[in-house]
Amino acid sequence: MYKFQFHTITQQGKASMCEAIIIVLQGKVTLNNDSVYAGEYRYFASVETICAQGQYYIVYFETKADIRFTEDMAFHMSFSACLQHVKDIATAFTKKDHIHEWQTVLLFEQWLFTLWQMRRMGGDFSYIEQKITGQDFANLSVQQLSMELHMHRSQLTKQFKQHYGMSLQQYLVYQKVKAVKQYLHNNEKLMTIAHHVNWPNEGYVGQQFKKYTGVTVSQYRQLLLSPTFLFAPYLEDFLVALDIEPQAQCINPIWGKQEYLGLTVPTIDLTKDMTRQIEKLQIQHMIMDHGVERWFHSSIDLPASQIYLSAKAYQWRQNLLQLGLLFNREEQALQRIKDYAATVNHVKERMRLWQKAKVACIRVSESGVYLHTTAHSYVTEVLHTFFKPTKFMTANQPRIALSREMQMQMDADFLLITFENAKSQQNQAWQHFEAVQKGQYAIVDFYTWMNFGVISNHKKLHDLQRIFC
Repeated sequence: MYKFQFHTITQQGKASMCEAIIIVLQGKVTLNNDSVYAGEYRYFASVETICAQGQYYIVYFETKADIRFTEDMAFHMSFSACLQHVKDIATAFTKKDHIHEWQTVLLFEQWLFTLWQMRRMGGDFSYIEQKITGQDFANLSVQQLSMELHMHRSQLTKQFKQHYGMSLQQYLVYQKVKAVKQYLHNNEKLMTIAHHVNWPNEGYVGQQFKKYTGVTVSQYRQLLLSPTFLFAPYLEDFLVALDIEPQAQCINPIWGKQEYLGLTVPTIDLTKDMTRQIEKLQIQHMIMDHGVERWFHSSIDLPASQIYLSAKAYQWRQNLLQLGLLFNREEQALQRIKDYAATVNHVKERMRLWQKAKVACIRVSESGVYLHTTAHSYVTEVLHTFFKPTKFMTANQPRIALSREMQMQMDADFLLITFENAKSQQNQAWQHFEAVQKGQYAIVDFYTWMNFGVISNHKKLHDLQRIFC
C-alpha cells in the first residue's frame, strides 16, 4: 500500500489536501527514481468521504501493476476537477458490466495521468515556454494556460514562481519586453510595437520596458549597451553567470573580494574616492541594486551611467533575467535558473536523511558572532529548502548578533561557520555552540555564502553535498 498526496483548492478558495491510497495486491511499489511503473490497473474498489465539509477524500484502488512513486509526490488540481474525477470513477464503478468496468479503468488512468502531469510541472515548464514563444503569444493569458493544463490558476502561478522567481503573469510580460527589444533593434516605432505585443499604447510599452530592463527605451537605443566597460559592485556574480567579464571588481578592505568568481580584473574600493577610480578605469556603465547605497551616497556625481536592478537583492532570478534582457542573454539567464532548479531537486534526493535536521549559518567577525535568519538573508533560500530552522532563526531581520547566552541556547544539529577574514578566526566565541563542541560543524567560504548570486547559490548546494552526502 502506498499513499500519495495532492493539493486542492476548495470552493472557498482555501488550500486543502486530498489523499489517495493505492493498494497493490499483485506487484510491488518501488520508491526510487531508477524504476518505472508498468502493468494495468484492475478495477476501482471504493470511494469514502472522510470529512463532513467534503474537502478531503481517501480513494482506494486495486492494481496488479508495479508502480513507481516518489515519497514527496505532491500534485496540484482544482477542487472541482478533483471532485468530478472521483464522482465519475465512482459512478462507473457502480455498473457491473464489462463496458463500465473498462470505463472505470480508463477514467482512473486518465486521472492518474493528469495528476502525474501536474507533478512534472514542478520542474518542467517546457509546454508553457513553447506556447509563450509561439506566434500568438501576445494574446496568451494565465487563465488560458491554466485551463489547457487543467490546473487551478493560483496553483499554476505558485509552482511557476517557485521555479522562475516571478509569477506566470510577470513571465508573460517579460517575454513581451524581450519581443519589444527585438522590434527596437529593427527601428520600429513604439506605436507599431504596442500593436505587435497587444499592449494599449506606446506609453505602456515604455513603462513596462523600463520596469523590466532598468532603462528607458530612448536610453536603450542611445546606449547600445555592450558588455564592456561595466562595473557592478557586489553583483559581479550575475555578470559572470552570463559570461560577461566586468571591467572591474569591487573589493572591501575588511572582507577582500569575491575570490570564488575567479576574476583577474582591476579592483575598485567602494570605501575610497569612487569618482577617481571609475574615471581611471574608464567605466561607462554601473549596474547597481538599491543596497549599494550602503557603500556610497547616491548623490555622488559618478562619471558613468547608472542602471538599477528593479527587484530586491534576494530576488536573484528576477535580477538575472533583467540583466539577460539588458545584454541579449535571455536564454542563458533562463538556462541558469533551470539548471539551479535541477540541482536543487538532485540535492534534495540525496539529502533525505537530513530533512528534519536543524542547520544554521554562523558569521564570525573580529568582534562578534552573528546568525543569518530566514528573513531574506543570504542563506535563507538554500537552508530553508533543505533543513528546519533553529532557535532565533525566525527573527524578522536578516542577521542578528548572538550573545554567549543565546549561543548556549542554540538547538542546531549542525552549523556552517564562515569567517569574515583571517583576523576573525582569532575570535574564539564561535566555539561556545554545543554543535561545535560536538564536532557537528563545517567551515564554508565567506563570500560564497554571503551572496545572492546564482553562482553563489550553486556553490552553496555543492557545499551541502560535500558536507552532508
